[in-house]
Amino acid sequence: MPNENYAEQDRVFSLDEFKQFDRLNQNTNSRIPIFFCIDVSGSMRNKVGLFETRLSLLSKVMRKLLENMKIHPELSERAVIGVITYNNRAILHQSALDLGVVDISKATSFDAADQTIFSLGLRRTLQAIDQYRDGMRRSDTDTFRPMLIFMTDGHPVGDTDSEIEAVYNDVWQRVQMNDLYVFPIGISRDANMSYVYALNPEHNGYQMINENDFETVFSEIENIVNATPSNLIDDGVKLTKKASIEESTKDTGAGTSFDLSEFDSMIKNHAGY
Repeated sequence: MPNENYAEQDRVFSLDEFKQFDRLNQNTNSRIPIFFCIDVSGSMRNKVGLFETRLSLLSKVMRKLLENMKIHPELSERAVIGVITYNNRAILHQSALDLGVVDISKATSFDAADQTIFSLGLRRTLQAIDQYRDGMRRSDTDTFRPMLIFMTDGHPVGDTDSEIEAVYNDVWQRVQMNDLYVFPIGISRDANMSYVYALNPEHNGYQMINENDFETVFSEIENIVNATPSNLIDDGVKLTKKASIEESTKDTGAGTSFDLSEFDSMIKNHAGY
């Protein structure tokens, strides 16, 4: 019978993780963590133009973004990529690895099915960020403020108001404490942009409808990432609690909290909406 009491040293590591350990020993540069939270619900199979689906176009443009970053003289040494996909469940599609270790083709290959549960995807992404940063602290490698790039082509199905409010509050808290960048993106005209805008405390977001929009939005993200090395996290920034153990985030203790009851009026005040 297998022994279920595994010690940490008994853990089996993947080849990519071994490559990452070796890279951390060789490259002690501070890292830029970039986590993609990607909607892979069934509606992502809908067509964009004649030859692409929403998901295949997202995959193609995201692959181009990562390939451009890989040849960038600084990002190729600093960028860390993690990918979470979500529908009825949230999956760590790509564990957080240096861009030089990531298999870009594999990291940008997705299948679409089922419903759209925002809170699962966001909560799993925050957990992945916390787990990554815990590991980096043990390696004595500095990190920049993490980036969370959230994408959806619809509106939440299967979420409760309390689940959405709790995870949005966690995101707001981190952003207001300068502990997270968040880039919310709505894909297609069907995306509920109210929820997209509301994820950012400043109610900013992007919308991608056609192929040009996909290219434009990812170019903007690339420009922001390119500028990040001049914006290291301040040593005095207080880190937020782990998403994996956070049960309630309504009382943020900093800035303004997200309140679902004020959702409609908040969105109506958004410029241009």
